[in-house]
Amino acid sequence: MVKRFVSELLEENTYVVELAGRVFVVDPGEGASSFVEQIAGKTRVTVLITHAHADHFCSLQNLNYDCLFLHRLEKVSLMSPEKHLGNYLDISSLDVKSHQICELDDLPSPWSYIHTPGHTPGSVCFELKGDILFTGDTVFSDAIGRTDLPGGSDEKMRSTLTALKKHFAENPHLNILPGHGPESTASKILVRNPYFRAL
Repeated sequence: MVKRFVSELLEENTYVVELAGRVFVVDPGEGASSFVEQIAGKTRVTVLITHAHADHFCSLQNLNYDCLFLHRLEKVSLMSPEKHLGNYLDISSLDVKSHQICELDDLPSPWSYIHTPGHTPGSVCFELKGDILFTGDTVFSDAIGRTDLPGGSDEKMRSTLTALKKHFAENPHLNILPGHGPESTASKILVRNPYFRAL
């Protein structure tokens, strides 16, 4: 159901989910468009972006998508190379039409989201069927996302991690699929991730 593509740019993870005849793409990194096309063909895909840093959406322009889900606080960053850090990666601004951006509250079932500010103001984790959590750059298997980039906040990250620790404890079976690095589970992260052990 979930396939992973690892981009050569910062080894970012792109995930493709086939669900009920529909294809969802989480964080389309550089080079992911051909991988997505192999799976989706000419069918339009639905894109979910955990946060608006360029390494997580730089294949967006090459995708045939019907709807782009991201937090409203990330919309400005999506259009600004200075804020989405594309100016450091030679990635320019995007031509995204407002009607293509969809509200997170309209995510189709069985998707849901958790607002997880800290790495960026509008970072989110996308949860699928209560079984999988796509964490972007909020949580990795043994680390967390940086807070020293534009929009980052140590204080908000601490609050986010506290809330996620409770969520992980209540759902230890959750498979955690991060924006970089290997996958893990909620139970393993609670034990092995030093940032969670320190809470």
